[in-house]
Amino acid sequence: MECGDEVTALGPAERAGEGLTRADYEKRVSQSSTVLGAALVHRNAQLNSKGVNMPSIVVPLAEGVEEMEAVIVIDVLRRASLDVVSAAIGDSRTVTASRGVVLLADTLWSSIVPNNYDAIVLPGGAGGSERLCEHTGVLEAIRGFHSEAKLVAAVCAGPLALQAAGVLTDCAATCHPAVAKQLTATSRRTERVVRDGNVITSQGPGTTFEFALAIIEQLCDREAVSAVADGLILP
Repeated sequence: MECGDEVTALGPAERAGEGLTRADYEKRVSQSSTVLGAALVHRNAQLNSKGVNMPSIVVPLAEGVEEMEAVIVIDVLRRASLDVVSAAIGDSRTVTASRGVVLLADTLWSSIVPNNYDAIVLPGGAGGSERLCEHTGVLEAIRGFHSEAKLVAAVCAGPLALQAAGVLTDCAATCHPAVAKQLTATSRRTERVVRDGNVITSQGPGTTFEFALAIIEQLCDREAVSAVADGLILP
């Protein structure tokens, strides 16, 4: 927010009240972006020199998906140079999210081979999660990823699809409080992000940055987490 020459917010996650001038704001954003880019470029160059490919992630998108969760997850993971592909589970790449925001997926679920990916991440949203729970292809993919110890992650109502796939039995997990009673395969944890082996779950839109960073840590390392978090001005 800006009032005269005073700036009270720095970036996607910064709380108001910093009180920086416009010049200070622009300098800090520029420095953060430069440091973020340099850190990730250096890290990825090292990995490439060792013949290491960046992990790939598929994000299924259904009508009624929670738009904040979908966009934040995809954006933050790509900032870590992860190979993220969004796949609409319907007949069109166009997906209308829970608040009417129209998203354009990278491809259709029917056009991909899920097993070619290293991880699957499910955004929430009541309508979107219900459709994921009913999609046999997504459920089969979740089971396949889990059986191969690949990363399976879901946020908000998304964990209900993990439950429908049968991977939450005896697994520590959380979900949005509004669907807590529907989570019957395990006891809902109250932590904002819960990790149990290759399963990561989180509670909702307000925890999605933390959720995405937990995925980066699982697939990459703490160095990548720090670089991305610094660039986003996360606490």
